[in-house]
Amino acid sequence: RSRGWLVVYEPMVSRYSKEIGQIQRSNNSIYIQPEFSQAFLERTAIFNRDMFKQIPVDMSAYGKCALDGSHVAETRHLFDEMVSKAARKDAERKGLEGLDFTKHTVEAVAKFRGQVKIPSMTQKLPHPVTLWDIVEFG
Repeated sequence: RSRGWLVVYEPMVSRYSKEIGQIQRSNNSIYIQPEFSQAFLERTAIFNRDMFKQIPVDMSAYGKCALDGSHVAETRHLFDEMVSKAARKDAERKGLEGLDFTKHTVEAVAKFRGQVKIPSMTQKLPHPVTLWDIVEFG
């Protein structure tokens, strides 16, 4: 740290393979261990607080990832089949056929896609200034 390096402190890396905590699977098949992640991030924050307070947030990149780290566009794509199915069911429920069915389905897909919300920190923390703002929020 005295040379401006970010220090990542993990005293027992082997525990990730030997100990099993609560495991959650994200939409993109990323396996997350919240307890280990939280402890790791807390240690990293303690050791690097001053540096995090000096690093500005790149707002051109902030918010482009879902909470599991996958790109928002990829995560949004996971809902495409469900959105298309809902649009077709809506057209069927209205008794539409042929060109009217197709037109309504296309319009409904556009409408429903706009309603899909991907969880992101930007919803609760829209304008962080430094990396510490994000760390503290977490």
